[in-house]
Amino acid sequence: MSEHSWSESDDDLLPNTDGNVLLGLPDGVITEAADLVDPIVSRLGGTPAFLPLIAVPSHDISYCYNCSIPMGLLVQLWSPFEDSPMDRVLYVWGCARAACQRKDGSVRAFRSLRRNKQYALELQKQKEAAHERLRIAEQLIQKIPSHNPFSRSAMTIPMVEGAQPFGQGNLFKSPVVEAIEPTSDIPVLQAEGNSSPLPEDPALNELSAALMSTTLSNGMTSPAWLASPTYVPLYISTSVEYITPEPQKTHPDPSPTTSGDAMDNSVFEAYESTMGDVVFQRFARRVSNEGHQCVRYELLGAPLPYQADAVYERLFPRVGKDLAISASTNGTIGFAGERSYNASSIPACPVCKGLRVFECQLMPNILNVLKSSNPLQSAGTGGLEQKGQTTTNPGPYIDVDESSGMEWGTCMVFSCRDDCRIDAVTSRKEVAECWREEFVLVQWE
Repeated sequence: MSEHSWSESDDDLLPNTDGNVLLGLPDGVITEAADLVDPIVSRLGGTPAFLPLIAVPSHDISYCYNCSIPMGLLVQLWSPFEDSPMDRVLYVWGCARAACQRKDGSVRAFRSLRRNKQYALELQKQKEAAHERLRIAEQLIQKIPSHNPFSRSAMTIPMVEGAQPFGQGNLFKSPVVEAIEPTSDIPVLQAEGNSSPLPEDPALNELSAALMSTTLSNGMTSPAWLASPTYVPLYISTSVEYITPEPQKTHPDPSPTTSGDAMDNSVFEAYESTMGDVVFQRFARRVSNEGHQCVRYELLGAPLPYQADAVYERLFPRVGKDLAISASTNGTIGFAGERSYNASSIPACPVCKGLRVFECQLMPNILNVLKSSNPLQSAGTGGLEQKGQTTTNPGPYIDVDESSGMEWGTCMVFSCRDDCRIDAVTSRKEVAECWREEFVLVQWE
């Protein structure tokens, strides 16, 4: 059974192993002013920290589509794509007003891109080094002689009286190829992986220095962002998901076997009534491996469904009832009655028209964490007082009662697979920086 395909009757989790899912965990209040304005610092809540763009994004990107009121930032993730010259940050806002729940547009996600010139040069050097190493390898191959030691001319060796027949040496020994001495002019390809820190971006350093030399309020260039309601900012630490083993199921499996017999419709209908509980139980057991998780990140992976609803039906359609075996559009094979992840219903990127893929999902613990960490704003100071420390904050904290209005179980973010940065007007030229809204699916309580 594929990792992204499973029968509704199959309660078992995946094998206990380290997987590809990164978990975002709350890791304390952000009290350092430099971290508050650093876009590289991922966070829960707080005020968005922007890349050093030419223009600060318009404040209306944080507006709820329903009430047109600014929403609180739920999460900000530093998430550059591998081998990409672009700095990349993902932002997700959510409306806490009760009247906006269960409505599209009450949770919105954006990605911000900016070309990192320094890292782009580093990537270009590595690319050139790879080409140079390939060229040297081809030269070595060309220097290997094509002489055939088994030819007739090679075997006609004049015999000298008294000489040993093998005294002429090894007939199969090829001439020694002179080794090419390494020089400093030949670039050396670095090992895969980021074993060393990425080169620093001078523009980002300048921005950080400027912000550190002033107050946080002065560091924000837009008064509208200063007035935005916020949650207390929290650090995010990451860990790889580890799935503990589950006991083997003992109940009978109503799913079909490989015999080719299609399941009777009455069995599907009877089992459909308990499907919702099965999906939620699967969600709860998976999350129980790390109950503090607030974000699940798996680019090109599959989301973990919260419950059996319209979103679940959309993303995990049932493989044909009338066929014992069927292939899903994403290339996985499943038995009849099995559900397989299929993102073909997700709208394409409106700019490049390319596919959108699953990137991450927000987990319900975010709501608990943001509420529990939200103290009352200090009167007259506009600051956060906790453990004897006071940190300036750009805007009023969202009221605990108001934040409890959010009623979702999980929010799934789907982003452009190619992380496009094509000009939104001409759709032809790549730009050095851009700001794009991505697609969000919400499973409500």
